[in-house]
Amino acid sequence: MKFCYLAFISIFFTLSVSAQITQNITTTTQLLNAFSYSAKKYNIPEDLLKAISYTETRFSNIIETASKNSSRIYPVTYGIMGLRDDLRMGHSLIEGAKLIGRLPETVAINPQLNIEAAAALLNSIADSMKINRANLNNWKSVVEEYSGIPQKDIRPFFSFDVFKVLFEGTNIKGINIKVNPQIDMSQFPHKVNPANKSKNIQSIQYPHSIDYPPADWDPSPNFNANAITPLFLVVHDTECNFAVALFTLTDPNNNGNPVSSHYLIRSSDGYIIQLVREHDRAWHVGCWNPYMIGVEHEGYVKDSSSFTDTMYKASANLYRHLIETWGIPLDSNHVIGHDEHLYAWWRNYINKNYSYIDPTCNTHTDPGQYWNWNKFFSLISSDATVPNVASFNPSNSTDSVWSNSQVTINFNMAMNQVSTQNSFSISPSVKGSFAWQNYSHTMIFTPAGQLAYSTTYSISLNHNASSILGVPLNDSLSFKFSTKPFIQLNVSKTYPAEYENQISSSVKFIIRLNTPIIYGSLGGRVLLEDSSGNKLTIKNPVYSIIQNEGVLSFSPSNNLSDNSKYNVILKAGIQSITGSTLLNDTAISFNTGKSNFVKGTEIDNFESINNWQQPEYSGSTIGVDTSKTKFDIAYGTYIDGYSSGRISYLFNDSTGGICRVYDADNPGIGSDRNDDFGMWVFGDASDNYLEYWFFINSNQNVVVRADTLNWTGWKYVEIPLNKISGNGDILFQSVVIVRNNTGIDSGMIYIDEAQYRNPSFNNVNLNQPIANINFTLYQNYPNPFNPSTTIRYSVPSSEGLNFNSQLQTKLIVYDILGRELYVLVNEKKSPGNYSVSFNAENLPSGVYFYRLNVESFNDKLLFTTSKKMILLK
Repeated sequence: MKFCYLAFISIFFTLSVSAQITQNITTTTQLLNAFSYSAKKYNIPEDLLKAISYTETRFSNIIETASKNSSRIYPVTYGIMGLRDDLRMGHSLIEGAKLIGRLPETVAINPQLNIEAAAALLNSIADSMKINRANLNNWKSVVEEYSGIPQKDIRPFFSFDVFKVLFEGTNIKGINIKVNPQIDMSQFPHKVNPANKSKNIQSIQYPHSIDYPPADWDPSPNFNANAITPLFLVVHDTECNFAVALFTLTDPNNNGNPVSSHYLIRSSDGYIIQLVREHDRAWHVGCWNPYMIGVEHEGYVKDSSSFTDTMYKASANLYRHLIETWGIPLDSNHVIGHDEHLYAWWRNYINKNYSYIDPTCNTHTDPGQYWNWNKFFSLISSDATVPNVASFNPSNSTDSVWSNSQVTINFNMAMNQVSTQNSFSISPSVKGSFAWQNYSHTMIFTPAGQLAYSTTYSISLNHNASSILGVPLNDSLSFKFSTKPFIQLNVSKTYPAEYENQISSSVKFIIRLNTPIIYGSLGGRVLLEDSSGNKLTIKNPVYSIIQNEGVLSFSPSNNLSDNSKYNVILKAGIQSITGSTLLNDTAISFNTGKSNFVKGTEIDNFESINNWQQPEYSGSTIGVDTSKTKFDIAYGTYIDGYSSGRISYLFNDSTGGICRVYDADNPGIGSDRNDDFGMWVFGDASDNYLEYWFFINSNQNVVVRADTLNWTGWKYVEIPLNKISGNGDILFQSVVIVRNNTGIDSGMIYIDEAQYRNPSFNNVNLNQPIANINFTLYQNYPNPFNPSTTIRYSVPSSEGLNFNSQLQTKLIVYDILGRELYVLVNEKKSPGNYSVSFNAENLPSGVYFYRLNVESFNDKLLFTTSKKMILLK
């Protein structure tokens, strides 16, 4: 794009201004005399003056025809030395003109005066820095200050370009810069000069790009995450030097119109910086942004000298990567310049094939007449990578597949779809269709009908399969697979099982069928009825294939009634993927349990993650896929409050595995072995084992197997603490899922309301809670507070329990040392919800605790729990 001097089409709007032009009326001799005169007058190395001009303009006298406008998106360049009058990059034009006693508008267009003004400004900066002018290397800081670039970490990119041309020399347009071997290029860190990576151990090592490792990664803040579908690749040029381009592309403000590109390439050595991830949307081509990856090249529309062979090669390697990664064809319709809108043939192509893209929303003319498209395309094709098959399915194995299976082949790069499909064969012959995914990396063959039962098929892919750049496959591919025999569809297992009792009212039904099924055939064929035959609605239906079986799960829309009979009915006609059907209706009858529960002393209500650690934190967790095994807080599924803990797991070891979720708080549950410990667990019917782990005296680990996860819905899982041998305080520390050899390798359970309580509570049914028999102490609000806050609590009904209707209730405030400060409540309370205000005006700032104790008529402690509050004055 015309980057620094032309208007830029941003993501937000298009700003139209007049273009800059170059003026070369001054003869080469006059320019050489001007460089010599100014260098001597201001004691500036003559080659340094020339090198700055070369870096800024390639010795072209830039005449900006647009009126001065401080709101311009990019800094305007004036004259052969690239002087500026800009809010962001300074006022070198004004300052230099003042130093030589000339008007800025004259200095802006007169090349001799432009050179003199630049020399005067360099002289002023050198004086202020008191450098030794005899050594060219000492001018680095002066050149960087002269650049006007505000970001100090970007300024060395400017001085690098200046010093590189001094070091190597050049001769263009009759202006010679001799080789200066005394230049020390090792003073530039690796982030600026990659050649110094091994030479300068103190250099800053830029992180490499994830997308394209030859590039360095310097992220721009200007992008939209995951908001692009790459269909085209755009070639831009900057119309300014590399450093100014980098500054502009990473400026988050940019006079209210931030811009960016995916990559930026330097002219002198092909150095590449990635600014925006390829899967994110950069802001470089206005309304084309959602469809185009853009690469900026340091260069000028009207000057071929900046488009070096080194840049062409580096750019071709990058574009080859982009083509092979994103499956974008290498042709002039898809690899384009920012100026493509100028050509009727391209506008017609877009209108015909991509009607949703406006081909005229850009006005730029870069990369211009000197970009060699034939050379560029040839370089992209010349060293194209050889493609390989990355994986395929069905794979070579003894396992057979279902008769509706597809054939999937994954490649390491984008492939030519036509040649690859033509190279594919299956024997015995099967008609089918092809589909492509993953930007032409994945080919899927879908048979037109069912494959034959109990049949071996051979797949081959010959060498004619080629990449998107026309390179043949490295090796031909051949493999075989077999189909399963015909299997009559039947129900293999259900939860609840037939005639099972004491089922949770929050049950999740799980139906396993012996083959995968056609999901659409379930419509109207899965029913839930009560004992009177009334149909109940269901929610959250999920179908999946697990261990070669079709698994359907769903829940009742509302919790079921206690102590009641229900039926799940599967109607005949459900179809398997092999063509068989369920021949007869299948009914599963079950009974829910009673719901009495008395809460004990709570140690965690799982309203926040607190100090629970992820499974991989524990060295005890083994045999799991850590990317799919985690602990988090789940909202909407809970016993009390607003949330519960959720453990998701995937075992990847068929012979075993442990998923341990560790609570680093290690809450104490006392030393009385007559108590019980438990928590509410929403099971997954995986048949894996549930364990509770404890510490004795803070160091001795004790493992207790609590249950087998053979249920769904909420169930209170409790163990007697007398199972824990030894003496001393007991600390609870982990919830653990252990793989059972006959269990399922993946699942998810919820946990809530961890507590310990008196064993006399065990005479009630523990399969589900009941809302009206639940003690609750809520978090005070506000918290932190100053000086007043409100504390809410609930007293339950005594229905079904052996105590009076009124319960002795105490609410007490303690300090951090456990000293009792205030008794807010001490009286018998009927069932209901209560609140009390607490004024801490006489207390200093700090942490305090409040505890709720509830006792029955015989002073037996039924419930106790405490919470923390913070007073901030």
